[in-house]
Amino acid sequence: MWGTAVLGVATAVTLIVAHVMSERASVEGLETWGDIAFLDDYAENLGIVMGRARGHSSDPEAFARRVDGPGPDVEILKLSGATHEGGAEIVLRLRRHRPERQGWSWMPPGNADTYEISACYRWVFGAPDGREGPERLRKCPDNPVIHLGPPPVVPAIPGGFPDRLEADLRLLNAADRESESAVARTVRSTYGEAADAALDVPGTHPDEILNSNDVLAGDDWLVTVDNAIGIAIGQDRECVLGRVTAHEVRVWHPPRIALERGEIGCSASWAARGGEL
Repeated sequence: MWGTAVLGVATAVTLIVAHVMSERASVEGLETWGDIAFLDDYAENLGIVMGRARGHSSDPEAFARRVDGPGPDVEILKLSGATHEGGAEIVLRLRRHRPERQGWSWMPPGNADTYEISACYRWVFGAPDGREGPERLRKCPDNPVIHLGPPPVVPAIPGGFPDRLEADLRLLNAADRESESAVARTVRSTYGEAADAALDVPGTHPDEILNSNDVLAGDDWLVTVDNAIGIAIGQDRECVLGRVTAHEVRVWHPPRIALERGEIGCSASWAARGGEL
């Protein structure tokens, strides 16, 4: 009996020692246990900042860009997956400086020498189990640092287009409002005018504006359902919807949630039915 108890205590002590050694090994430059909590808090805050990319993109680069900046405090070591493919995985090496302890007290910032601590953390945004992190890794992956280039240009619908379109559609007579060809001509003309006006703004590049040949192509951006013409203009999360009948003209932006992957999307038939969730 005593042997079993001693063995149990020895096993518990071994596990505690192993845990302590693992904790110490995961943070380079560790001088006090407070260094671990300090770095964990920093990682927690970065996770909150990165999480703001949720709903705007599914790719890990979008999350990492939220905290990527000049200086060596944050280094990107891994980017993989996507929120709709089991989770967007990000691994960062975090570095911070701490003031050296002077005797029994801490010197005021700027008056003491500092030492560097660092550790690697993992986040998975969109994971099936709902757990995002941060997870402090026992060892940093032996990966080269990933340097993100300039953010990609995301083309947008010209500013002011929805108001222009609603005004121009209201100018049509009742017969033309029931004609797909007349409505289509108005939409194309108004979009071209709005795009030209946007490009006249100094500093605007053509790549920043969605091309009409892309958003007004095919046969699904304008449809008729129950005598109402539905209009859907845009790509991905850039979308303007319209509903035109002999007695009604309405143009609006759909709720962002409707434009997420797997949702309704930028749908002309949905617009014809009123675009209600």
